[in-house]
Amino acid sequence: MKLEYGTTREINSIDISNERPPKEYPSGSMIGGDCERQVYFAFRHPKKIDDLRVYRIFELGNLLEDHIVEILKTKFTVHAVKPDGSQFSFKDDENKITGSIDGVICGLPESNKPHLLEIKTYNQKRFEKLAKEGVKESDHKYYVQMQIYMNAFKLEKALFVAYNKNTSEIYTERVDYSDLTALKFLNRAKKVYAAKSHKELDRVSEKVTDFKCKFCQWKKECFSE
Repeated sequence: MKLEYGTTREINSIDISNERPPKEYPSGSMIGGDCERQVYFAFRHPKKIDDLRVYRIFELGNLLEDHIVEILKTKFTVHAVKPDGSQFSFKDDENKITGSIDGVICGLPESNKPHLLEIKTYNQKRFEKLAKEGVKESDHKYYVQMQIYMNAFKLEKALFVAYNKNTSEIYTERVDYSDLTALKFLNRAKKVYAAKSHKELDRVSEKVTDFKCKFCQWKKECFSE
């Protein structure tokens, strides 16, 4: 392939066209989203990733996650995978939810208790908002995700680690377990699982032009009669 400098061109030949199979249960990573219908669609009708740029964003996130784990291991004990190399995952048949965690970290100076480890990557704008407001206010979906995971693994604390992809800064925050929050969203998981149609669930807005709906990949299905 001849490259024309000064232009944008796809040079990645990775096949990302395969359909993503539906999950058995809603995922802990999605259950805290603003819209119940979006959670339903992501669970029942996941869409394939057909944008190579988006694919690279996800892949970079995975690489940076591994990098951060290696950094943390220089100071603390981190259990990121099982002895067989697989992720720590869970399936809650009672609450109809599933998920995989980034790991468990031990030896933090503030506490000798094991902490859930959750790692995310951020751009500059979102990173600044996170540093100013904290994860509960800036990214409530991630906050809920940690609550679900702490509930599943019987942990009282979590360490949230965010990596700024623009500057390589790292933000860390310890998060307490909230039984009230966990139970609230476990009930949502059961509600989404039981729904026979997206129309049985609430949506974040009744206007397709709303910012939270405008860029949703399921807006056509959601607002279709």
